[in-house]
Amino acid sequence: MTRAELEVEFVGAALRWVAYELQMTDSEIGQTVGVNEGTVRRWRTRESAPTREQRARD
Repeated sequence: MTRAELEVEFVGAALRWVAYELQMTDSEIGQTVGVNEGTVRRWRTRESAPTREQRARD
């Protein structure tokens, strides 16, 4: 498995955990991390992962 594939899997799993355990919507997660709801959905469904710039945000 490549690093990119691992990143996609990890982010998807982490977001599913957040959504379930903290009962947050994709919109709420997006507001928290500074991206839109569609971006969170793509991350959660393993279509993509955060870019290096998105990961580096404070």
